[in-house]
Amino acid sequence: MLRPVSLNHIFQLEGGAEPVSLQFSLSDREADFVNEVGVFLVDDDLGTIGSITPGTPEYLFSALSRGNVIFSALSNGVFPNLDSRRLFSFNGNARLGFYLVSNSTTDQVLADLAAGGTSAHVFFCQCQC
Repeated sequence: MLRPVSLNHIFQLEGGAEPVSLQFSLSDREADFVNEVGVFLVDDDLGTIGSITPGTPEYLFSALSRGNVIFSALSNGVFPNLDSRRLFSFNGNARLGFYLVSNSTTDQVLADLAAGGTSAHVFFCQCQC
C-alpha cells in the first residue's frame, strides 16, 4: 500500500523488512510531446535528499539523479503496442516522490543541469490525496 505522509506530497510504502513491489500502469498515451513520469527515493517525510531540501536549487538535480523513469510517453502514438506496465521493487517503508518532465527527458534535464543550465520542464507531484 502506498500512502501520503506529508503536505510535501511524499508517499510511503507500507511494509517491513521485505522488499515491496509497486506496479504502475499507463492507461492512456495521447501526447503531443515527449513526457516522462518518474519516481525517486527521499530520506524523510519532508522530501529531503541527504541534506538538500525541496525548493533549493540543488534539489532538482538530486531528485532526478535518484530517479527512475516510470513511463516515457512518445508523441503521436509511436510504438502503440509497447507494454504499458512497469514494476519496481523498493525497501519496505521507503518514501517516494514523483515527478513529470514535460516535453523533454530526465537524461536531457540532467545533462542541461550538469552543463550549468536550468530547466523549467520538471514538475514535482502536487497530488491531492
